Amino acid sequence: MEVTTHRGEGPLQQVIEIGKHRLLTDLAPELYARRKGWPLDQVKVAIRHGQEGDAYALHRTLEFVGALDATQKARLSDIANHCPVHKTLSGTIDITTQTI
Repeated sequence: MEVTTHRGEGPLQQVIEIGKHRLLTDLAPELYARRKGWPLDQVKVAIRHGQEGDAYALHRTLEFVGALDATQKARLSDIANHCPVHKTLSGTIDITTQTI
């Protein structure tokens, strides 16, 4: 199953598509770039996932649409790698379950 994002109708709306499911958000990932005055028009994200040997793997593709230089793209990638979800998924996860 693939997860993709693209711009929605409003200037800050993003559409997240997960298989047949569609979610709307109201905050664009390029806000950081806008604040910096960078020429970022859109961020496209695609995620493929599945079992690879003993591990479950996520493969993320980031596409920065706009006239960005390599340093700006690297900084945006770095920011994406420091989001709470990325930290959770790439760190050690300990799950405990309590049944009452």
